[in-house]
Amino acid sequence: MLLNHVNPYSSTGEGSQPLLKQSIILFCFANAAATHALHPMKPPIVNDDDIARASRSLKAMSHPLRLKILCVLGNKEINVQDIVHYVGTSQSNISQHLAILRDKGILACRKDANRVYYRISDNRTLRLIKMMREIFCTQSH
Repeated sequence: MLLNHVNPYSSTGEGSQPLLKQSIILFCFANAAATHALHPMKPPIVNDDDIARASRSLKAMSHPLRLKILCVLGNKEINVQDIVHYVGTSQSNISQHLAILRDKGILACRKDANRVYYRISDNRTLRLIKMMREIFCTQSH
């Protein structure tokens, strides 16, 4: 940005904005450039495989019970009986939804004796659940 004939001791320069306003504009421009250097914008998703994967994941998570299961799990590993207890529906219903989430690669499971434990398998999904909690979930006090 070029400043025309600015006297540093004057509040204005010939053909220019007040010096204070120019300083603010320069500061904002420098701050924006520094912020962009620290946090450059990520390019949009344009790869068809990435779009398809994101779409499948979001579709699988879009059912209210499946979303509730994911919120209950968070970053923990929980057995099916406890998931049933926290979500509040039948075990057969929970099992159907767990199977969908597992088949889409959103959940991982392991067996220990007669119990099956589930956890969210991907950190990206954990980050998404955390962001949704911050945006959509209300805190009751």
